[in-house]
Amino acid sequence: MPGFVIDPLLVTLPPPDCTVAEFAAWVRRLESWLAEVDASPFEWRHFLQCTYRLQELDRFPTFQRIRDMVRARGIEINVRRLSAQVAAFFQDETRDILESTTTKFALVEEESPEVIPAAFISRNAPALHEDLMASVVCLTCDRIVGEPFARSVQVATVPFQRRYASLKIRGTLALTEPDRLLDRVARRHFDEAIPMVYSPEDFQTRVQDILEGGFDVFRDGVVRLARRLYQDVALLPISAGSEFWRSLWDSTINTNQAAVERLLRICAAIVANRLDDVKSELRPVRSSVGPQSAQRVRKHDGARGWRMVITKKGVGWRLHYWHVPARLPEQPECVELANVLRMNDVPRIPE
Repeated sequence: MPGFVIDPLLVTLPPPDCTVAEFAAWVRRLESWLAEVDASPFEWRHFLQCTYRLQELDRFPTFQRIRDMVRARGIEINVRRLSAQVAAFFQDETRDILESTTTKFALVEEESPEVIPAAFISRNAPALHEDLMASVVCLTCDRIVGEPFARSVQVATVPFQRRYASLKIRGTLALTEPDRLLDRVARRHFDEAIPMVYSPEDFQTRVQDILEGGFDVFRDGVVRLARRLYQDVALLPISAGSEFWRSLWDSTINTNQAAVERLLRICAAIVANRLDDVKSELRPVRSSVGPQSAQRVRKHDGARGWRMVITKKGVGWRLHYWHVPARLPEQPECVELANVLRMNDVPRIPE
């Protein structure tokens, strides 16, 4: 499952003398990333210490600071919504990058590390440089020893003058916390590259990563998203019937990034029993064509068949699934995904 960390430059308020066009571009960029954080099945992190420094510098986008800049430029945006989204993510201590790393501190020898492009550090406010570099080095140490999150992480950032595929970090370690990590590193000199992405549009390949990973990776994405969206809710186990995974290709939904992301969100709502949150049409699968016929019930376990609309327009994809009731102690309540069909396909739900 890919993970992402957001460059603090994306949340840093533009300077007071910025133009209307520059401020509007900053707002659009920030809003697009926050929308991705909210909808994406991936794991998202930020640099919490950099957030603290921005607050000290009065460069963190609070409601009042955004409102003042909006009024001074005579543009219209939903200030309350944007400031609430910013606070919900960037002030969430549990999403600090160091909450995901085993390495909590790393000391490097003099004249290191080297970061390419150097502007990744230098274009941020000077007060952030030390904390940003320290967190990047901790993340690098985790990559060296093969920690899963660090190996999958990518940096969401702002375009440079030229396009860099990755952030390169080179240096020599002198000390780490915990101490035993230095022994695991095996080589104190490091030369690592962390992939970078510049726009949510870059995520077409990320969705493909999930599809190419098989149902286990898909299920992990559903569970991770459900836990983030529906905290403190017990999630139902989720499995796939014999035709579900193949149906993603047969229905062609695998070619549509937005539809796959919506499918993930729908599945997350299903396992959390929070179907109202996705505002999708839910109907029982009928045992016959008549609209008044009884709901389809699977004989061997009493599961009820359901259909949810994934997309209304265009192809019109539909998800069919079984909700299996609890029959203690041998049968816990759970969800079995049956198939994805197109609007014009013959309705069916395989048992």
